[in-house]
Amino acid sequence: MIQSPVRFGAVAVTEDDGMGRLVYGYLVTLVGVVLGAAYRNLQIRREAGEHEVGGVGQFLRTVFLSLDFWMGVCGSPLVYALLMRATEGGSMAGLTAIAIENGFFCTIVIRGLAPKVGARRQP
Repeated sequence: MIQSPVRFGAVAVTEDDGMGRLVYGYLVTLVGVVLGAAYRNLQIRREAGEHEVGGVGQFLRTVFLSLDFWMGVCGSPLVYALLMRATEGGSMAGLTAIAIENGFFCTIVIRGLAPKVGARRQP
């Protein structure tokens, strides 16, 4: 008798790992990247003493043109590949939550993996 392993949390329900799931997961990761860049932009503004966003269009423009956003976009394929490996066989709900979270913190994850700027490389 073959028993499947007990799964909890993000991997509680096994679902098909088809192409649609891969595309959906990556798009949700990009949503997380946008939300993370927007949050960090708001945090910087609050620390600078601002109390209002002003125009929503201008705010979105600054988010999408920010280095933080583009660093997240560039790092998102690596973060998403790690995510897919970690949540193999999980549910769509779990994938959604974890993809948004990983996208939100994408620049932090990549910063931890990349060598520090100006650091000397050891031979």
